[in-house]
Amino acid sequence: MGKDTLFDINDFDDKNVWDFICSGRTKGVFQLESNLGRHWSKQLRPQNISELAALISVIRPGTLTAKVDGKSMTQHYCDRKAGKDPVSYQHESLEPILKETQGIICYQEQAMKITEVVAGFDLKEADMLRKAIGKKKADLMEEVKKNFIKGAEKQGVVSCEVAEEIFSWIEKSNRYSFNKSITKDSIVQTPEGKCFIEKLKVGDKVMSPSGYIDVTGIYDHGELEVYEIELECGKKIKCTMEHKFLCKDGKIRPLSDILLGFHEIIVQDCVMQSSKIVGIKSLGKMPTMDIEVESEDHIFYANSIATSNSHAVSYAINAYWSAYCKYYRPLEFYISYLNHAHGKPEPQKEIKELVVDAKLSDIDVYPPRIGNLYKDFTNVNGKIFFGLSHVKNIGATECDKITSNTINNEIKDYTWIQCLIEIIHNLKINKRAVVSMISIGAMNGKNNTVPRKTMLYEFDSWNQLTSREKEYISQNFLKEDTLYDAINRMLENFKLTPKRKSVIADINISLKNPFYNIEDSIQTIAQDEEKYMGCSLTCSKADASEESFGATLCKDISNGLITGKTNIVVSINSVREYKTKKGKNPGQTMAFLCVEDNSGILDSVTVFPEAYSEYKDLIIEQNTVLIHGEISKKDKTSLIVNKVKQV
Repeated sequence: MGKDTLFDINDFDDKNVWDFICSGRTKGVFQLESNLGRHWSKQLRPQNISELAALISVIRPGTLTAKVDGKSMTQHYCDRKAGKDPVSYQHESLEPILKETQGIICYQEQAMKITEVVAGFDLKEADMLRKAIGKKKADLMEEVKKNFIKGAEKQGVVSCEVAEEIFSWIEKSNRYSFNKSITKDSIVQTPEGKCFIEKLKVGDKVMSPSGYIDVTGIYDHGELEVYEIELECGKKIKCTMEHKFLCKDGKIRPLSDILLGFHEIIVQDCVMQSSKIVGIKSLGKMPTMDIEVESEDHIFYANSIATSNSHAVSYAINAYWSAYCKYYRPLEFYISYLNHAHGKPEPQKEIKELVVDAKLSDIDVYPPRIGNLYKDFTNVNGKIFFGLSHVKNIGATECDKITSNTINNEIKDYTWIQCLIEIIHNLKINKRAVVSMISIGAMNGKNNTVPRKTMLYEFDSWNQLTSREKEYISQNFLKEDTLYDAINRMLENFKLTPKRKSVIADINISLKNPFYNIEDSIQTIAQDEEKYMGCSLTCSKADASEESFGATLCKDISNGLITGKTNIVVSINSVREYKTKKGKNPGQTMAFLCVEDNSGILDSVTVFPEAYSEYKDLIIEQNTVLIHGEISKKDKTSLIVNKVKQV
């Protein structure tokens, strides 16, 4: 899916990208990477930035928990957009306000406009509601509710009963809404002179408090409810109620907060450098837009007033950009996200999810190997190699020792004895780091096929030698040697006391006749890689089963390539029980599974009550099972379980 042309950041009409978002393959896509985002991307199927902004808004807790007729507002939005349900309004007066969002509140401007229309609230009263909701103050909420009902009764637009419903709806759905933008006739300062903001192009420069900065994005927000504010210094600007401005105290606040707090706004060419608002009026709907600028605080001057760009559409733009990069530059996308996984609350979990997701794009991540030891995740001829700094117990110091003092091209042909001496011994790598490296296969390579358990056993034997003995071996070993050969040579040629010689002879005997099995198994390889890297890259526990041969792969089901009945051999990662609410016998227990094989993860496996009751003893986390099932006709990337067999 690679693309050679340059990315046009103003082109949001790429059908491939929109189809990709709609497929639910949104791991790593800004604001949509959670299971929630993936699910609703498939359900809502956005086709433009406006719909994507609405999607990001309606999967916030407010609309997800606000319910009407037993259904969340998010589900209502989805069903209305898909044409399953008609678009309806609690009252006809709400249609002009909510028409663009399928009759659902997505943005704070909508909620504030509703309070104005229904209850006759002025701007300060409307913002009291916003603050009461945001700060969850019960006493303030009760006061605002009384004023709302009283205002509604006075306005006479809706009945008190309907007003109560509307208030409850606003209260629930308005908790997590977004701010918007400024009008297209706003004026910005460029190096060439002043111009309307709608005339700007990406790459142009505009004036900000820190000088001229680059415009990195331009967003058309359509017609929105706007207000014109006038400052004491005479400057004016038209914007939405939640658009943000830089205040005198250095904080960025939405207009609604500034009005209540009487904060002064920073102005570019004002003698006092800041000015307070002295006038405001509603202008109704006007064409709006915004720009993204290259600065951490996103501040630029519009009409000489320090303003900051909005969130919802900006989030949608960023989501589109990240989806574009994931679709057309998957290799670079995954490397970048893997290398930034350390910033997540659970880095190893994040790495595993990215590795599994990469497999769906036919991109494999390989464990570190002799000749491919890198600090970070690195692309080598189209292959991603796991970064040592992301392996458990390999700290920054040990990682730097290895990557700074070895040249991959020179060590790629190392044998095990060379790895032991030239890398582990000579670079003084600490024991915990060595165990991690050996356990994930980082010491294996072209000329080192020694089993990992054998290397760990021999590393333990090596550590029973004294510093003098290790130094002798390091000066006299041959690259073809085994550790047994090298120790045997020392016994023959190095001066040792009879007692010490006896101890070393015993060590060598144990190398020839180990105390336990030191051969690798699929199970131990998978477990160790999971332990130290967060995911098994060489194999999965399911590969240990003979029945895995000929079974369907999780990856193929996730990609929608399988239909009808099928079998999979998988390790069960998680089991989530659920009590049925409908059907013949409500209250029965069913389960949703997340399973895994070496091709990836399948997180949409359903076990209905009858099957779950019969096979519950086998459906436990970390168990490896053979599942007989069939692909869901409704969602062709989901598996319905019929039978389960222990393997």
